[in-house]
Amino acid sequence: MLSLLALLLLIVEPLGFAWYASGILTRAIDRGAPALAILLLRLIVTAVGMAAGLRLWRERDAGIPLAITALALGALTTVITALVPALPTARPPGVRGPIAAALVFYDVAWMVYLLWRRNRERR
Repeated sequence: MLSLLALLLLIVEPLGFAWYASGILTRAIDRGAPALAILLLRLIVTAVGMAAGLRLWRERDAGIPLAITALALGALTTVITALVPALPTARPPGVRGPIAAALVFYDVAWMVYLLWRRNRERR
């Protein structure tokens, strides 16, 4: 399972960020500092996730705590992006909340698994 999470953090997350950024970059520039701050925050979260993915892939000791941090930052960024209307969205009304909730659930589920695995390894 750690290899799967490592691949998700190394491949899927950066591709998701690239897709997101390419779609909103021109609009983010027009929206000013708050939109650019959210874009920068997502870039930082993606970079932390990639570092965690590399650590998990190489099975280093710091991989699990760094992955938990990356997932927590990802969940926080999802909530911030959903609550701050700095960027326009093409989603229909009423969809932003359920999508954000599903993404936060995804991050929390991985964090619970990683905490369980870390505690199991300590025994």
